[in-house]
Amino acid sequence: MLRVLGEVSVDGPGALRSRAQRIILAALVIDKDQVVTADRLAELVWGSDQPEHPNASLQNHVSRLRRVLGDTGAVVAQGTGYRLEVAPAALDVGVFEAAFARACERPVEERIIDLEEALDLWHGEPFTELDDPRAQAERTRLGQAQR
Repeated sequence: MLRVLGEVSVDGPGALRSRAQRIILAALVIDKDQVVTADRLAELVWGSDQPEHPNASLQNHVSRLRRVLGDTGAVVAQGTGYRLEVAPAALDVGVFEAAFARACERPVEERIIDLEEALDLWHGEPFTELDDPRAQAERTRLGQAQR
């Protein structure tokens, strides 16, 4: 499972080994199923302190990220950027939202099971390493749902 409801991580044999990989994955999760340009990812990862060859460095991090993801999801190169393909059940945010939606449809006395499942997925503040308005908006949206 890809986890972003707290520090960005991936369940499985591999581990995210760098801040850059966590930022790339978090940015791709926020814009899931949409292309995030390489320029935007480079800006999120390095800001104004870009490496000499940012696209090559970004490709290196994406390659390593793909190995960590394994069968959990795929980072697909498309046009001038990358897109994350992941099933909602393989993403903690997707599981959280599904459990929360189920709870809202159930009778009040039965909601606790789904709400506990949803809240158990949280292990900290989401998207904290991203200094970005989209990340802030997603943190706010998810935080309101959590309450």
